[in-house]
Amino acid sequence: MNGRKVGKRSQGNHLGEMATIPPAHKRLASVLAAEDGVAAFLSEPDFADLASRHPEMYRTIAQVLARRLMQRNALIGA
Repeated sequence: MNGRKVGKRSQGNHLGEMATIPPAHKRLASVLAAEDGVAAFLSEPDFADLASRHPEMYRTIAQVLARRLMQRNALIGA
Protein backbone atom coordinates (compact mmCIF):
# COMPACT_ATOMS: atom_id res chain seq x y z
CA MET A 1 0.00 0.00 0.00
CA ASN A 2 1.52 3.29 -1.12
CA GLY A 3 4.62 1.34 -2.11
CA ARG A 4 4.88 -0.51 1.21
CA LYS A 5 4.44 -4.21 1.88
CA VAL A 6 1.44 -4.62 4.14
CA GLY A 7 0.70 -8.30 4.03
CA LYS A 8 1.59 -11.75 2.84
CA ARG A 9 -0.80 -14.32 1.47
CA SER A 10 -0.14 -18.00 1.11
CA GLN A 11 -1.70 -21.08 -0.42
CA GLY A 12 -5.46 -21.13 0.02
CA ASN A 13 -5.77 -17.39 0.71
CA HIS A 14 -7.82 -15.15 -1.51
CA LEU A 15 -7.30 -11.58 -2.52
CA GLY A 16 -9.20 -8.96 -4.42
CA GLU A 17 -12.28 -9.24 -2.23
CA MET A 18 -12.38 -5.45 -1.82
CA ALA A 19 -13.33 -5.25 -5.49
CA THR A 20 -16.56 -7.13 -4.79
CA ILE A 21 -17.88 -4.53 -2.31
CA PRO A 22 -18.73 -2.36 -4.27
CA PRO A 23 -17.66 -3.83 -7.61
CA ALA A 24 -17.04 -0.46 -9.31
CA HIS A 25 -14.66 0.70 -6.55
CA LYS A 26 -11.14 1.70 -7.55
CA ARG A 27 -8.40 -0.89 -6.97
CA LEU A 28 -6.64 -0.23 -3.66
CA ALA A 29 -3.55 -2.42 -3.80
CA SER A 30 -1.22 -4.37 -6.03
CA VAL A 31 -0.02 -7.92 -5.64
CA LEU A 32 3.48 -9.17 -6.33
CA ALA A 33 4.14 -12.91 -6.36
CA ALA A 34 7.23 -14.02 -4.47
CA GLU A 35 7.22 -17.38 -6.25
CA ASP A 36 5.38 -19.20 -9.02
CA GLY A 37 1.77 -20.02 -8.35
CA VAL A 38 -1.67 -20.45 -9.86
CA ALA A 39 -4.30 -17.74 -9.76
CA ALA A 40 -7.86 -17.55 -10.99
CA PHE A 41 -10.02 -14.60 -11.95
CA LEU A 42 -13.71 -14.42 -11.11
CA SER A 43 -15.63 -11.62 -12.80
CA GLU A 44 -18.04 -9.52 -10.75
CA PRO A 45 -21.13 -11.00 -12.49
CA ASP A 46 -19.84 -14.53 -11.89
CA PHE A 47 -19.01 -13.68 -8.28
CA ALA A 48 -22.50 -12.20 -7.75
CA ASP A 49 -24.11 -15.30 -9.24
CA LEU A 50 -22.02 -17.63 -7.08
CA ALA A 51 -22.63 -15.56 -3.94
CA SER A 52 -26.38 -15.48 -4.58
CA ARG A 53 -26.33 -19.28 -4.44
CA HIS A 54 -23.93 -19.35 -1.46
CA PRO A 55 -24.61 -16.23 0.66
CA GLU A 56 -22.27 -17.45 3.39
CA MET A 57 -19.48 -16.21 1.14
CA TYR A 58 -20.29 -12.66 2.24
CA ARG A 59 -19.83 -13.55 5.91
CA THR A 60 -16.46 -15.14 5.15
CA ILE A 61 -15.36 -12.07 3.21
CA ALA A 62 -16.56 -9.78 6.01
CA GLN A 63 -14.51 -11.76 8.54
CA VAL A 64 -11.40 -11.53 6.34
CA LEU A 65 -11.91 -7.80 5.77
CA ALA A 66 -12.31 -7.20 9.51
CA ARG A 67 -9.11 -9.14 10.27
CA ARG A 68 -7.18 -7.28 7.57
CA LEU A 69 -8.48 -3.93 8.83
CA MET A 70 -7.17 -4.75 12.31
CA GLN A 71 -3.81 -5.67 10.76
CA ARG A 72 -3.68 -2.34 8.90
CA ASN A 73 -4.58 -0.44 12.06
CA ALA A 74 -1.73 -2.16 13.88
CA LEU A 75 0.60 -1.32 10.99
CA ILE A 76 -0.16 2.40 11.20
CA GLY A 77 -0.43 2.47 14.98
CA ALA A 78 -4.14 3.28 15.12
